[in-house]
Amino acid sequence: MTVPWTTTAGVLVDRVEPGMAGLWSLIRTAQRGVLRCATDAELDRDLAFTFAAMDLGEALEDLEWVHPDLAADAVTVDLGELPGDDVGDARTALGLLLTGGLDAAVRMLREHPEALDTADVLCLARTAHQLAATHRRLTGRPS
Repeated sequence: MTVPWTTTAGVLVDRVEPGMAGLWSLIRTAQRGVLRCATDAELDRDLAFTFAAMDLGEALEDLEWVHPDLAADAVTVDLGELPGDDVGDARTALGLLLTGGLDAAVRMLREHPEALDTADVLCLARTAHQLAATHRRLTGRPS
C-alpha cells in the first residue's frame, strides 16, 4: 500500500520546524515531487513541471547561498512513486507544499524581522515570489 502524496505533504507542512531549515525542507520536497511529475511526458506536455523544477531549484540555490549548511542539515522527504491513478492528488500535494513554504517565508518576514539580516530578507522575498509563481503554474490558481 502506498501513502497518498497529500498525506505525506500534509504531515510535513504541519510538523516542519519553523525557520530556514523548514522552508528548505518544504521546497526540496516539492522539487522532488515536481521532478517526478516532469519525467512523465504525458503529464508534462506543457512543460509546467519542468519549469517549476527550475524555479524551485533557483529558490533552493538562493537559500543555500545565504545559509550554506541547509542542504546538509535540513530534512528531505520523498513523496514516493507518482500516483498514476490520481494525478490530481500529486498536484494537490505539491500545492500544499508550496503554500506551506510560502506561509513559512512570510511568517519569518512578519513575525521575526529583527532576527533577519539583509541577505535573509532579500532571499525570503525572492523565494516567496518564486513559490507563488510556481504554485500558479502548477495549479492554475493564486496561492
